[in-house]
Amino acid sequence: MAEAVVEQKVSVWGGGVSPFGMSWGKFMMWIFLLSDAFTFGGLLSAYGAARMTAGAWPNATEIFNIGLVGAMTFILICSSATMAVAVNAAKRGDHPLVERFLLLTIAGGLTFLGMQAYEWTHFIQEGARLHTNPWGVPAFSASFFIITGFHGGHVTSGVLYLMYVFFKARAERRALEDWQTPLQDRRGRPLYPGARVRVLVLPDRPETVVEKAHPRIGRVVVLLPGKGANNAAMLPADAVEAVEEPPAPPSPVDPHTRAERVENAGLYWHFVDLVWVFIFTLMYLIPPAVSVAAAH
Repeated sequence: MAEAVVEQKVSVWGGGVSPFGMSWGKFMMWIFLLSDAFTFGGLLSAYGAARMTAGAWPNATEIFNIGLVGAMTFILICSSATMAVAVNAAKRGDHPLVERFLLLTIAGGLTFLGMQAYEWTHFIQEGARLHTNPWGVPAFSASFFIITGFHGGHVTSGVLYLMYVFFKARAERRALEDWQTPLQDRRGRPLYPGARVRVLVLPDRPETVVEKAHPRIGRVVVLLPGKGANNAAMLPADAVEAVEEPPAPPSPVDPHTRAERVENAGLYWHFVDLVWVFIFTLMYLIPPAVSVAAAH
């Protein structure tokens, strides 16, 4: 029995199998998030040390619009919920729902960035700069710009990441729909991508055999032989005939890969949202022990 356990451990750690029970992509995402957590932890620890050593610190509630920041936080948390729905839908294979909730998550991220840009604009108009501000504590504005700006960069990267996942999911859904409901030739045979067909209606070529046809949006794109690599014609499906009964190709979309892509994006987005909760609490809600009067 002991020998079987040892043999199993050797096989698991011998290569070719993830010892953590996850794919390489998900494992690397966790490693990245762990390193990013250390970075944000260092920034927030430095912020706490600056507050404690400064003696007096401006009260954020007298400088910032806490209602606006609270709304930003609420929107970001809601976007985390929509991301969770998208991940769950991806695991179930509900492709249209994945796209809808990815769009809602992207909209939430863009709204957050717009509100943060408004907050930065107001803060700069009050006279805050990276090395100075009207409240007499240079570290106050410096820490605000560095920490919220670093987080805003992560939100921007997250929005771009989600856009990529969205367009990839939409392209895969269309490919899957083409595979599940293929076009039919004039004899009712299915036309899958790459099918070998005979073109029946073509000027100067009453009958031409084309090795590969590509169904697209209700019509068939055929690459004509002897006319160059880029010479193609788009024909209706009833203008071609399959040379032989084509076998159904394997699914063009791997459901596990598709679901994991959305899940990895969700891990990143949830991390960004969680970090903002700490930033919101430490920088906006916790009052200083000794407050500096706000400039008016």
